[in-house]
Amino acid sequence: MKKIFTILTIIFIAFGAKTQTTLAAGDIAFIGIGTDAPDKFAFILLVDVANGTVISFTDNTWLNGTALATNENTAVWTANAPLTAGTVITITNSSGSVSTTTGGGSTSSALNGLAADGDQILAYQGASTSPTFIAAISSESFASTCNTTTGGANNNLTCLPSPLVDGTNAISLTTSTTEVDNAYYSGTLDFSGGGANNAAAARAAALAAINNRTNWTTSETVQTFPSWSFVLLPIELTYFNATATANNQVALAWRTESEENNDYMAVERSQDGQKFFEIGKVKGAGTTLEAQVYSFVDAAPKAGVNYYRLRQVDFDGAMEYHKIVAVTVKGATGATVYPTLVQATLNVVLEGTANISVMNITGEVVKQVKGADFTILNVADLAAGTYFLMIENNNTVETVRFVKQ
Repeated sequence: MKKIFTILTIIFIAFGAKTQTTLAAGDIAFIGIGTDAPDKFAFILLVDVANGTVISFTDNTWLNGTALATNENTAVWTANAPLTAGTVITITNSSGSVSTTTGGGSTSSALNGLAADGDQILAYQGASTSPTFIAAISSESFASTCNTTTGGANNNLTCLPSPLVDGTNAISLTTSTTEVDNAYYSGTLDFSGGGANNAAAARAAALAAINNRTNWTTSETVQTFPSWSFVLLPIELTYFNATATANNQVALAWRTESEENNDYMAVERSQDGQKFFEIGKVKGAGTTLEAQVYSFVDAAPKAGVNYYRLRQVDFDGAMEYHKIVAVTVKGATGATVYPTLVQATLNVVLEGTANISVMNITGEVVKQVKGADFTILNVADLAAGTYFLMIENNNTVETVRFVKQ
């Protein structure tokens, strides 16, 4: 029985453990710091993180460039659910060793001793004796070299541990030892354009802007952090295809490489490529850096050419239209008619022969021919407007709408 209990315990530990995301320098960035009471700081996730991911934040100096000092404080933040890139976390020292966390996750212990005459926060993963640094912020310039001047009693000044670089994946808020007490990032929040059309480009653009001190608002008095709402990526559409099926339906398929704030995709159809009507919706994935594949079937397309496009709608109602695709569908008579937006000629592909009539919008027949196989119908003499093509074949009648320009 003891052996069985031991085995079950091992299984429980193995399956119950949370797998955290291993982060690299630049996978998060500081976007706010307050050294006047209450001490606080904010950071943004620039990659998705798994439930159970742990990040430590300390104001201990990187002592002589070899190890963290141990005389100051460390706050340990843990994700309590999967979080997406763009999530903003704020940690405030509410009282003593208690931290209040907003935006996601929870924090044990606190940074309750940030010095108003200059201090730093180093973010890392792993043990404090062997840390992997991922971001840093300093209310004054970082020390230019890692030597004895960054250790000892001078614990409110640090050099930058490798692989952190000021202006790249770390930020100092001044270029001298004249510090600022409070500061927050106040630059652009939208990194979905300007060539940032994939996760890596958006992350690089965000890092460059956030770690540029000219994009920050500083103060010697307590600040209220803004309600940042970062946009890291647009909906990046890899493909959008339309295929006519054997039963004269249309199968639509598309793939997104990444999504930002995507509530749903509306599928729209048109007969002339200009006026579109919604025929269905497909729920989006919200915000994700993982590829998503979607599909939709138009069970009742019109005979002839059908045009389709996607209208992507954000949770806040913002919309973006994506490319138009076209597909030709046979009608009940087996006929294919194209184009449906005409200037001079209309093409009618038949299975055998058929009587073809052109009617105006009042139902008057204005043209009539006997068609066979591939028929080119001259409509150059018709006035501009909407018409209907009636095809009669083997006791089957089919009507196709077209527009004469």
